[in-house]
Amino acid sequence: MIGCVLALKNALRVLENPEQSSEALAAPPHQIAPNWKDRMRGALRLGLRQAAGVIGVYYIAIIFQLGYPYWATMALIVCLQGGARVTWARSLERIFGSLLGGFLALALLSVTQHPAILCLLAILLASVTISLRAVNYSIFVAVLTMLFIIVTDMMHPGSGVAAARVVDNLLGSIAALLAVLVLWPDFGPPLHTLIVKGREANRAYLESVTAGRPVLDVRTAQRTAGLASIDVEVALHDLSGLRYRRHRLNEADQSALREMRNLAGEAAAAWHRRLAK
Repeated sequence: MIGCVLALKNALRVLENPEQSSEALAAPPHQIAPNWKDRMRGALRLGLRQAAGVIGVYYIAIIFQLGYPYWATMALIVCLQGGARVTWARSLERIFGSLLGGFLALALLSVTQHPAILCLLAILLASVTISLRAVNYSIFVAVLTMLFIIVTDMMHPGSGVAAARVVDNLLGSIAALLAVLVLWPDFGPPLHTLIVKGREANRAYLESVTAGRPVLDVRTAQRTAGLASIDVEVALHDLSGLRYRRHRLNEADQSALREMRNLAGEAAAAWHRRLAK
């Protein structure tokens, strides 16, 4: 609580004197860019995954005579990310969002088919869709699905748009997940390694603050510790971490995880106290 109050105090001081330089605003040195070969390798693998996925999804859509095969390919491209962790989360969000949006759209269409009401709903849903894009992807997909279904049903009544939209999104999301699991799967380091790395990074951050090291060194340690903590928390809830839920972590990993979080809090409070001097 003291650290939060001091951080707010420092923020108000900066707002009162925006032109006054502050060591708290000093930026850390630029990170070393990854090797161009690594960047090209990652881009090539992602491109091959997308190409294979699009071809496979479109072929399946043609075989089963799906009405809107481009919806499935769009879902695959959106869900298919660079790694399995992000792809897994994005695929689940799109699947659940599509199911929810399709169900709600069917409920609305069963209540009314009046063109004026559907037009007003489409305008409202378009506004909500734009507003939710950066808030929550699952809700965004749900509202976007409702918008697609209602607009398409107005153009082609009784064509089974809701079912087609849900099926296409399911197909594209599952294909994206299969592509990232089969073609060069990358789940990142083991959870134990991430926890140890996060603990040591936060300890280094705390030591750099308490030792009174230069601001740029502290900011660099702060960034490293923050990224390491994020990696741990994400890994606890992604596809590769499902078998490492907290209640299944061994005692040593649980202790290291608690220590990492405590060190992060102590380092942040110590840094805010230093800024307030």
